[in-house]
Amino acid sequence: MKRFTYTNPTGQSLIIGSAEPGGLFVTSVTGLEAPTTEIQSQQSPGQDGSTWIDTLLQERTVVIEGAINCPNDSAAIAVVRSSIHAALNAKQGPGTLSYFDGTTTRKITANPAGITLPPRSWGEVYQ
Repeated sequence: MKRFTYTNPTGQSLIIGSAEPGGLFVTSVTGLEAPTTEIQSQQSPGQDGSTWIDTLLQERTVVIEGAINCPNDSAAIAVVRSSIHAALNAKQGPGTLSYFDGTTTRKITANPAGITLPPRSWGEVYQ
């Protein structure tokens, strides 16, 4: 089972991938493939080939979509929504995103770019 944990700079964590009631479970993930690379090299006059200088990894966007596991409990959903906003506040700066798939754990520095939560009810416009 895939599980993501985002820990912000203040130490608050959000676990995505929990099947327990009140938790968040993963519905889809994109951006986990290997990052593209850019090889930097130089060539001097009269030189055959080129000289390798550096290899840069391009940044990537990881998009995690999930759902709140609180059927028919609007009070619990409101608490989870509040904790999502508190943990993924982009103003706090970059945090750590950990990925665990049962056998492997990976960690990267991550900066939350945005949160999209649907309205609490069909008639509500604002999140």
